[in-house]
Amino acid sequence: MHVLSLILAAGYIAAAPPATDLLRVFHDEADRAGLGIWVDVLPGGGALAGETPLADAVRAMSTYVHSYAARYGRHASLRGWYINQELNPLRPGQEPDSSWWRGLWRRTVEEGKRARPGAEVMISPFFLLDEDGLRGFEWLAPEVYRTWWSETLGETGIDILAVQDSGAEHLSLSTIDDRRPMLSAFAQAARDHGRAPWVNVESGHHVADTWPAAVAAEFGGTARWESVPAEVFARKLDLAAELGAQVINWGYFPYQNPLAEDGPWLPSADTAAAAAAYQEYVALAKARGPLFRATLWWLPGGWGAVEEGTVRRLVRQQIAAQRKLGVDILWLINTPHYFERLAAAEAGLQ
Repeated sequence: MHVLSLILAAGYIAAAPPATDLLRVFHDEADRAGLGIWVDVLPGGGALAGETPLADAVRAMSTYVHSYAARYGRHASLRGWYINQELNPLRPGQEPDSSWWRGLWRRTVEEGKRARPGAEVMISPFFLLDEDGLRGFEWLAPEVYRTWWSETLGETGIDILAVQDSGAEHLSLSTIDDRRPMLSAFAQAARDHGRAPWVNVESGHHVADTWPAAVAAEFGGTARWESVPAEVFARKLDLAAELGAQVINWGYFPYQNPLAEDGPWLPSADTAAAAAAYQEYVALAKARGPLFRATLWWLPGGWGAVEEGTVRRLVRQQIAAQRKLGVDILWLINTPHYFERLAAAEAGLQ
């Protein structure tokens, strides 16, 4: 099965054949700025293990990483691979899913490093804070996460375990004390294998005062999402520092994006609010130093059709804005979508 087939099966929408090699633009501009790039390998949620034979998923992944490295490997900015799979937490011994995922991830590490020697392989899982199961998922104790992820790192060789710090629910009502045991468990799983802990310190949250209200808003389609205030984000950074962790970020897009132009990323729904939040974060960075090493850029399907000069200018502007917050890695997702369609267009298949 081709990468594109798996993407479409997961609900990704096909776009017109790209007029611009968007990924080359990113690599060119990252090279120019002295930044690294992580690219995602293969999207898919937890159901992928039950729907796709492991051999097919491994074949698609291997074809992709080797083809990507062959095309863009001359760029110094190609630093690593992001395993773009978020699955509901598994218990130790929960089979066959545990073995399926570890088998895929082990081969991703092997083939990713074979295609790009020295590359980092990163994953960013979540945990659940909903102890009462109001959202319909089972809550697991921190030690369960530590055991499963320690076993997983040992079997796969994944380099970077960057846990999402907000919990799957991303609720404003969750406190640092709520999160600390979970983050500590992931940090210990990394240390079990001599790896430095990483934390994905998230800067967007669902604003809610109580769990029942949050669940009702989520399932009723009325959830209110906002930028995490700078003073709260500072406390989240303090927790990451307490754990000795390197920091990456989800939430800059769309919640702190200061640019009015919509670029090849999630645009801000409220440009004025995002620009104000960005300035708060710049002030925070000036006061305490770099905030995060990388932030996630999701590449929507239509941006390959935009003229290259426009894309290059916008990417360059965004890099300049993010450097003020400490970014030295561009974390790109939806790259298989672009790569596969570009290759198909060049082969005359579209």
